[in-house]
Amino acid sequence: MAVAISFSSSELLALCFESVLYGVYLVLFVGCIKVLISKRRRRSGGNIRLVLISSTLFVLITWHEVIDAIRLYMAYKRSETTTGADLYYAHVASMLSLMKTSVYLVETLASDLFILYRCYVVWNASLAIIALPVLLYLADMGTGIAAVYGLSQIEKKQDLVFALEQERITNSFFSCTLAVNSVCTGLIAYRIWRTQRQTRDAKMGSNLTHVSVIVIESGAIYLTILACNVAAYVLKSNLFNIFLDMTSPIIGIVFSLIIVRVGLGISSEDTRRTMQSISFSMPSKTSGGNSSRSNGPIVFRSTTTTQFTDGRGSENTYKVNESQGSLKIDVDTESSISSP
Repeated sequence: MAVAISFSSSELLALCFESVLYGVYLVLFVGCIKVLISKRRRRSGGNIRLVLISSTLFVLITWHEVIDAIRLYMAYKRSETTTGADLYYAHVASMLSLMKTSVYLVETLASDLFILYRCYVVWNASLAIIALPVLLYLADMGTGIAAVYGLSQIEKKQDLVFALEQERITNSFFSCTLAVNSVCTGLIAYRIWRTQRQTRDAKMGSNLTHVSVIVIESGAIYLTILACNVAAYVLKSNLFNIFLDMTSPIIGIVFSLIIVRVGLGISSEDTRRTMQSISFSMPSKTSGGNSSRSNGPIVFRSTTTTQFTDGRGSENTYKVNESQGSLKIDVDTESSISSP
């Protein structure tokens, strides 16, 4: 059952929550830029891209906040009653309404593209892994553009069939957004969890630390608010407006945390295989310094080591895989043979 709350009241509450979250995001953004700039020289300018991404998101999120504030002012300026404010917000084809929707679309596409790229990097540039997320992202982009265009035409059409079609397109857009984030979040979280399981440090460290790394780097917080947003829209509850406006600063909060970790070089994609070796040893019999023929098994051992940068930024080398066996062969040897 949908929660009973007027449209204008939900917009008022939405702006309050959005403003609080925007304040949190503003602090994180300043810290994010400070970290990226201070690390830029040592990383040979590699953080410039991250600075541009952070700045672009900041402009979009700030623009979204300003538009919401202007719309609220305009709604209650014309009428002090909720009915009059509801009528103002019902004008979905107004310039400010379309501008807000367009900004939200660009924010969503930018954040989805970023998490898609994160998935690509974490999975070592595996095209097979990101094939499905890429298709979902393209569908997300197409339905999003169609939804914005439909809103611009809805008052001209004034047709029930067109309105129902517009609702289906909007449903498709939110569904695609949720799908691409669910898949990418799941893949990133699984990859980080598996990497932690493969290291001795992951077994000895705090479980809370490793869970927090997974939550931050996979974008699970953004996925949660997105799921609430979609649920409210499907239930036709005006709480949808609250979750929708909260999504904007949460995008900035989540991705500022991720970008800071990437800029500091402590993100989980900094995991790489460094060495694989196979060693062989054979028994021998010597008599007075002379070698003799020996029939015995050759014992071989295979060891793989991984250099892993954990969630606290410490870099260590761990032995993550080991196997051994034997092979019987007739040989003449003095000692042992080792092959790196």
